[in-house]
Order: sequence, then C-alpha cells, then structure tokens
Amino acid sequence: MDYLQFYHKINLTKKIKTLEKKYKNKRIVIYGAGIMARILFQNYDVSGLNIVGVADRKYTGRQDEKFFGYPALSSEQLKTFDCDVILVLVKDFIKIIKSLKYELLLNTKNENVVVDLFINLSLLDCLEVLISEKNKV
Repeated sequence: MDYLQFYHKINLTKKIKTLEKKYKNKRIVIYGAGIMARILFQNYDVSGLNIVGVADRKYTGRQDEKFFGYPALSSEQLKTFDCDVILVLVKDFIKIIKSLKYELLLNTKNENVVVDLFINLSLLDCLEVLISEKNKV
C-alpha cells in the first residue's frame, strides 16, 4: 500500500480538520520533508493549518530553500525559530520526537514547544488498515 492509499484509509482529511481545531492560531512547523510530506502537500488541503515552515535534517538553513512554498528549515534552526508546535511527519517518528524533545530543543528558546504527531492513529485506525490489507491477500 502506498502512502496516498494509506492516507485515504485513515481519513486524513478528517485528521487534518482535527489538527486545525486543536492548533488554531498556533504557528506550526512540519518536521519531515520526505515522501509522506510530499504526498500530503500534493493531495490534501492544509491551508487551515498555520504552517510557518517545514524542517528536515537535509536542509541547510539557507533563506532561499523552500518546500512546497514554505521556508525549509534545518533541524538546528528549530532551536530558535518562532513556532508553537512541531508536527512530526516521518516513519521513524519515535526517534525524531525523542531527539527533538530530549536533545535538540533541550535548554533552548523552544524547549517548551509542543512536539506532536501529524498523523495520530487510533487502535481502530490500525485495525482497519490491517484488516483491509489482509482481505486483499
């Protein structure tokens, strides 16, 4: 299953609406500029989220770097960048969340910034995806 199919199965549009309500008027940085983010930005309306940048370790922090029109931020820039929330959108989210909260942002201006998952799956979501995949076999 590719990410677009997965996003449809978990009803990502509904999850985005939930994020819009939860983080209304918050400055959001998306962490992750890989395939998951590309598919998100190409196929979903995220205009209701106040996204102020996209961070990834591959970026250098140059002013002219962009990702789908958003400033492309280096991981190091997250220490001081003006944001309220970092939403992690990578497969290895546990490693990234731990790194952000307990290493990179520790003792910086942004150590109290909320670090959360962009896609927060319920157990029901996981079961539905597993069942639909099993039924294909």
